[in-house]
Amino acid sequence: MCSTPSEVYKDIIALWQNSVCAKPKLEEWHKQECLLNECQNCGVEKLHLCPYELVGSHGYKMSWKHFETKVIG
Repeated sequence: MCSTPSEVYKDIIALWQNSVCAKPKLEEWHKQECLLNECQNCGVEKLHLCPYELVGSHGYKMSWKHFETKVIG
């Protein structure tokens, strides 16, 4: 089992915000290189994933096909 805490994102925007660098102070927008996927510090590496969800780890490859809200309970 994975010891990485599960994260539930309110929406796709919250997920995206966790995968890019924070907006610089007093700026309206994120840095251009972050938005264009050219920043070395942005990406899914910023998300808290279990080792088996990473490409090449244990023969598994994580595939994201869609994002949806599911009410449980």
